[in-house]
Amino acid sequence: MKDLYIIGAGGFTMEVLFLIDRFYKKKWKNIYIIDDNSDKIGSKIRNIDVVSNVNDFILKCKNEIHTAPDVIIAINNPEARNTIINLFLGEKIKINFPNLVDGTLIFDEEYSKMGKGNIIMDYVGITGNVNIGDFNIIGARTGIGHDSSIGNFNTFSPRVSISGNVMIGNGNSFGLNSAILQNKSIGDNNNIWSYTMILKNIKNNCTYFGMPAKKIQI
Repeated sequence: MKDLYIIGAGGFTMEVLFLIDRFYKKKWKNIYIIDDNSDKIGSKIRNIDVVSNVNDFILKCKNEIHTAPDVIIAINNPEARNTIINLFLGEKIKINFPNLVDGTLIFDEEYSKMGKGNIIMDYVGITGNVNIGDFNIIGARTGIGHDSSIGNFNTFSPRVSISGNVMIGNGNSFGLNSAILQNKSIGDNNNIWSYTMILKNIKNNCTYFGMPAKKIQI
């Protein structure tokens, strides 16, 4: 049995550890938490130790860990997750990024695909012919309709509704109870606020709010 390292010591890690307690108790020998906030090192979350920062973990991987460890990035911010992955790639660290999936997931394994490093919370429904990339966080009770495509590093808060044939790029953040109408396309690095409904295609690097969604300036 290998060890698991969870990157991030925020509130979301509490939820991730609860998921692990429910469905993955026998998968890993030990679990450790990594965080760059020095005030959190030495503390515990659900009785799991916060042991070091990311740079010290990289040194440990280079000098002490001889088998590629399992790593889960439990950070809701898409840009932060992307930065950490690029840091690991730049250092050429060998790491496994398993998918962490709640046992209540409804997923069409025959006709849908999922990459690596995804975290999928409770009561998510993913129907037929859906392609999900890498390092996405999909919150509780989110639904993703048929023939949709999800890129990398997206964050979906609980109860996001995605209709059929929706194309979503990379690095987007979707707020609580937001929704996307069928046959729409979402670009990259957009911030979709809570209770927002997307009724038309949107491009990149914008913030949207309202029903229907309107672009807003921050």
